[in-house]
Amino acid sequence: MKRGWNLAKVGKAVHAMRNASDEDKKTWANHYLVELLGQSRGLPTKIGQMMTMNDNDVDLREKLNDSVPSMPYEEVLDQISKAYGAPREYCFQVPGENW
Repeated sequence: MKRGWNLAKVGKAVHAMRNASDEDKKTWANHYLVELLGQSRGLPTKIGQMMTMNDNDVDLREKLNDSVPSMPYEEVLDQISKAYGAPREYCFQVPGENW
């Protein structure tokens, strides 16, 4: 339900950005939209990251990237093993592990 609420707020922010009457309001709405996308996780976060790729506002891009929690290292290794259908030792050499 929380995710649905965030997506509804994203829709409202897009509407505000499109209907902004001046550049200051449009900038505010754009920042608010990117912040909401960062809070939404998954695909909405990726959309927010793409929106800030060519943006000159480094603070906005950093704020969005900082809002996404890092995946624990062991979980990353497990995901790679599942994706390749092989033990992680066969996918690549893990630091500190011998073959």
